[in-house]
Amino acid sequence: MKTLPISACLIVRDEEASLPRCLASLSGIVSQIVVVDTGSRDASAAIAHSHGALVASFPWDEDFSAARNAALDLATQPWILSIDADEELLTDSVKFLEAAVTAPEAGLLVRMRLMDGQGGHLEVPLPRLFRNDPRIRWSRAIHESVTDALWELGTTTPPQTDVVMVHHGYGHDAVLSRGKLERNLRIHRRTREAGKADAFDLFKQAQILLSPAEAAERREVLEDAWRLHEAVPAARRKQWPWGGKLRALFGQVLCQAGELGRAGQVLALDPEDTAVAELPLARLEWAWRTGNWSTADEDSRHAAAMGEPAAGLEARTRRARCEGDRTALAQIAATMSIEAACWQALQDLEEGFGERGMGLLARPMAMAPQENLVRLASGIFLASYGDPASAGSLFAGIDGFCQPVARAWEIALRQRAGESVLLLLSELEHPTHHEEAALALELARRSQASFVPEAVFEQGLLERRRLAWARVLDVR
Repeated sequence: MKTLPISACLIVRDEEASLPRCLASLSGIVSQIVVVDTGSRDASAAIAHSHGALVASFPWDEDFSAARNAALDLATQPWILSIDADEELLTDSVKFLEAAVTAPEAGLLVRMRLMDGQGGHLEVPLPRLFRNDPRIRWSRAIHESVTDALWELGTTTPPQTDVVMVHHGYGHDAVLSRGKLERNLRIHRRTREAGKADAFDLFKQAQILLSPAEAAERREVLEDAWRLHEAVPAARRKQWPWGGKLRALFGQVLCQAGELGRAGQVLALDPEDTAVAELPLARLEWAWRTGNWSTADEDSRHAAAMGEPAAGLEARTRRARCEGDRTALAQIAATMSIEAACWQALQDLEEGFGERGMGLLARPMAMAPQENLVRLASGIFLASYGDPASAGSLFAGIDGFCQPVARAWEIALRQRAGESVLLLLSELEHPTHHEEAALALELARRSQASFVPEAVFEQGLLERRRLAWARVLDVR
């Protein structure tokens, strides 16, 4: 067949293992292959030459867009196909590629098939096929894209093609290497310090700020990302498939900081964000923290549609716990749910049926003694039966959705041991969960101090849990 009027453009560095497959998939299909080498110490350049590519060197300065734009500068064909060394063009896509280069638009979406290394894959549409136009250039030093340039040219919604490219890199351990994460974070920080970071840059930076030592920086970065996100017209945000993920991540950080009112505003369901699973999961977490379950059914359906079917069962279980619905907990526990069995056991304990509760807890303790909720429930039983030291050792290190409850119990045990109520109350100034808020209310009542939790907490739930904490604090 006659080659298509396309320049395939790549940037490479030490890609001799993947490059032959990539270049072979382009052979005889595109009219030009441009390979820009950013400092390979292996045979990448020689392999590119052997496949007839135009090969050029480019000094690496931790700027992916600069390197990709250098490749565009060498392209001679009317269309550009951007492809990476660890990707390949599927043979069946040639007929779709032929049709695509007759399109009037400035850019088109290619179906990127992201392989997970275990036989599975995810497909996402990316603008990898676009006209060779000097106005279309890559932007951002990392996580680079031509989307902004296409938007400026009026291609606000690039058409979807059936051209498929397969990305093999996500299955490789090197993608997750600490070295690459450190490099990415270094580039992100430099971009932000230079005042060049946009909302997407900041979102991606926040995603890799994971250590406790980086928590303050993560919060600052997300604040900036959200401010820039909100400043962009809604029509532009429609083109951002990551917008819902940013909303979810920032909402979760606000929840963890005890800013539940603001978190609820950030997590408010935006119709443009419904195509991600992270958002309904974050909203269900907010419901568990506040006791407000008004959108839980909708969020559970949304999460299930996005590949998170367990979210609905978790939501029903935690809602039943909040509402003290023994029947619902028993029904869910009958499905062998460890979580429902633990909450059912704790409800029995609170209602004066501790022995029966211990019987219910026996199965979770045998099946999953190290699960956070099992450790939490076991610790609560030990604290209730006069062994606070053992309880404290179980509460230590609990994380996830159980962490705020464990923290509340640790504070309650310290009050029972005689610590200052006002000091403990100060630690609960910004409760991150209804159990913390209810405990703070009871501590304030006992010390005649003032404490007014955020209005987002379900008030009936707070009063029920306050009474439960009153009984806990009376144990000596």
